[in-house]
Amino acid sequence: MKDKEIEFLDLSIDDIKIKSDKTKILDVFETLIQNAHEYAGSFGRIEIGIDDGEKEVTFFVKDNGDGMSEEKQEQLFKDDDSSSSLVTSKELVESMGGKIWMESVPYLGTKLYFTIPKFK
Repeated sequence: MKDKEIEFLDLSIDDIKIKSDKTKILDVFETLIQNAHEYAGSFGRIEIGIDDGEKEVTFFVKDNGDGMSEEKQEQLFKDDDSSSSLVTSKELVESMGGKIWMESVPYLGTKLYFTIPKFK
């Protein structure tokens, strides 16, 4: 984050427990953070966090970059997209029984989410 002087905020809670593949979860989280780093401008901001739901845990990565148009959002996780690391992340999340999606507004930033069920 220092290379672009990006402010990094970790809003996660430490005491959430789930039974899943830790390596896969960390791989997906790392990919989403790297993606946010790529699109956040100099002196930007990235937030990460975890929301503890009743049946699933939702992870998120938010940046204040330029955001994406709806057309680009629709292509983001498709196999023919050039962002193969995001396609791989989708496959990893789905292999754990979760889902992945995004919210983005042009010029206001992007927030990527993924869920992992607490029990499988």
